[in-house]
Amino acid sequence: MRTNIKRICIMCLSMAFAGCATESTILMVSRTGHQVVKGTANWLEQRANISLNGHVYRGNYILTPSPQTTIIINNNEGEKKDGHQPASSAPRSLNGTGKMLLLSDEGDALRCEFSYEESLGIKAIGICTDASQREFDLQIDTSF
Repeated sequence: MRTNIKRICIMCLSMAFAGCATESTILMVSRTGHQVVKGTANWLEQRANISLNGHVYRGNYILTPSPQTTIIINNNEGEKKDGHQPASSAPRSLNGTGKMLLLSDEGDALRCEFSYEESLGIKAIGICTDASQREFDLQIDTSF
């Protein structure tokens, strides 16, 4: 009985911790005028929201390599008795690049490119460009 309670407690804590880790803060600073813009990114859903000049920009982003990427290596040791080829998986890289396209209800676009690193959370640095070709330095950070 105690083992089940411990498992349930660990599972609940893990889910709570994972929920916190999916929401990240976006900070953008314009290269001219030093305008500060804030937003959020949800790493689990790969969606982002940013408020800029009275408009809300929403959209998706992609990461390369994808968070679901698994590398399968065939060991070439021949078939096992059950007929399956031996294989193993290698962990994916915790570093990569991303692209984000955010659109406002008015039809304006905000395009971003960034490099990211996963450690205890997510950290990303890059650049965004709005429809007027204004550039913004981009920082994404997961806080615990």
